[in-house]
This record gives sequence, C-alpha cells and structure tokens, in this order.
Amino acid sequence: MAAFSSVPSVVKALRHELNSLSGAPTRFGYLRLLILLLTLALGTFLYWVPHFLLLRAIGLFLIAAAVTFLLIASHEACHGTLLGLPALEFVFSLLIGWPMAWPSSSYRLLHLRHHSWNSIDPRDPERVQPLPGTLGSLGWKARHPLWWHVFVLGGIGLIVHTFHASFVLRSTDFRLSRCLFVDLAGIAVTQALFLALATYLHCLPQYLFSWIVVERLAGGFLQLRALIEHWGLAANCPHPILTQLYASSTIHVPNWVNFFMGGLPYHSVHHAFPAIPASALPAATRRVEALIASYQLRPLPTYPSYWAAIRTLA
Repeated sequence: MAAFSSVPSVVKALRHELNSLSGAPTRFGYLRLLILLLTLALGTFLYWVPHFLLLRAIGLFLIAAAVTFLLIASHEACHGTLLGLPALEFVFSLLIGWPMAWPSSSYRLLHLRHHSWNSIDPRDPERVQPLPGTLGSLGWKARHPLWWHVFVLGGIGLIVHTFHASFVLRSTDFRLSRCLFVDLAGIAVTQALFLALATYLHCLPQYLFSWIVVERLAGGFLQLRALIEHWGLAANCPHPILTQLYASSTIHVPNWVNFFMGGLPYHSVHHAFPAIPASALPAATRRVEALIASYQLRPLPTYPSYWAAIRTLA
C-alpha cells in the first residue's frame, strides 16, 4: 500500500477519474428487466401448461434463472442504479422478493450498512468470512465455505440470516423495525395467496416442488457470488475507498456476463463507488487499475474468470 502521505492524492485522483461515469443508469436496465421478465413468463408457461416432463424441467430451469438474475437486479435497485427511479425500483424489489420469502425492504437498508462496514465493522450484515480467531472453532464449515454456503445454506440460509441481521441491527436504524414488519406481512400475504391458489387448482405439490428447486438453485448461486466477491479479502487501508477496493474482488468477464450480473463481477469498484451503474463498471475498473498502477499500489484482488474463482474457493 502507498505511503499514508500519498493516500489523499490517490483518493482525489480516483474520484476525479470516475466522476464522469457516475449518474443515471442507461437503457440497459430496462432491456435486462424485459428479457428476464419474458424468460420468467416463458418458464412459467412451460412448467405449468404442457404435460411433458422435459418441457416442465426446462420451464423450471428458466424460472430459477430468471428469479436469480431478477434478485441480482434488485441489488441495483438498492443503489438506484437499475432504472434511476427509486420508488419504482423499490416496488419492483418487493414484487420479486416476497414470492421467494426474501425480505427485500430490510435487505435494502442492510445492504447500505454492508457498503459502509465491509472489512471495517464485524457487524457487517453480509459478512461471509468468520471473524479472525473463530476459524478453528467452526471446523468443516470454515475449511469448506463453498460447500457449506452454496449447497447447505442456500437461499434459506440467506433469508434466515437477513431476518436475523435486521432484528439484531434494528437499534442502528429505526427504519429496520418498520421494514421487518413490512417484509413479514408482505411475505405472509404473498405466500398465503400463492398457497391458496395452488390448493384451489389442485397443484400444491407442484408449486412446493418448484419453490424448493428455485430456492436451491437461486440461493446457491447468490451464495456463490457473495463468496467470490468477499471471501478472504479482508483489508485495512488508510482510507475507506481504498479499503472497499481491496476488500472486494474483480472478475474480468465478457460484456454479456456483466449485463446479466448487474455489474457484480466488478465488485471492487462497485463497493468503492456504488453510484456507478453496471454498464459503466468495466470502464471504471480499467481506469482504477491504470491509476493505482501509476501510484505503484498493489493490484486489485482479481480473478480471470468465475471458474478460476470457484476453483480457488473449492
């Protein structure tokens, strides 16, 4: 890390370099939502209408994929970088989250805490790595984070953890208590409506099976991306922006992957500059990498691909 005296100039240069990339999202947010909603509609049709096992399997896979990437899009809604319409994005996140029992309203507030506390405060609600000194007591879980988080905890683990974090941290933000109530009520009503409809149509087993499959697939994928973005990347730098850059990962991916992943592959720059929309994050990352190299800072934590990151975790 650069000498402390050079840190202010580094941070000033970073802000100046990226200032032009912050701002309103582009039309790609609308395009991505359209593609994902059409995929969800097609998957729903294939799963529920044809009486053909292969088509139903394809339909269920499409539903799981669409839900996964719609939940990723709801992450951008937390920052207002999806459509640039905060009220609409909030409603969107609720409509996507509640059918999967995801506490979207609470997560919105917790995620902002995560951006402030990542690698700084042990109360970070999205911390995936155990605190120093506790690894030995966790045993198999700590030695095999990929298997524990992705295949055991999955979506249920994310849901339970988010509710628990909201309850524990409610004293840090008076709005969390209200959000907890809104999420519990919204999830209860949404699930009751879906269960009642499935019971009325005599297809309750099919509905429960689809929910569990989507929970396993979507939850496992979301757990995986969280591990890739933060596991083993604790940093303690002399400025919060530098801490976030070095406590998060960068994965160089094709533009189409970044399109569906909502900028998450370029997590270092996203964490340090969350106002930059997903479509601009690859360019922003290139600028940051060039600038920190010019100041002779160590490179950002980087993987050449998602596969390389998974192999590292495994």
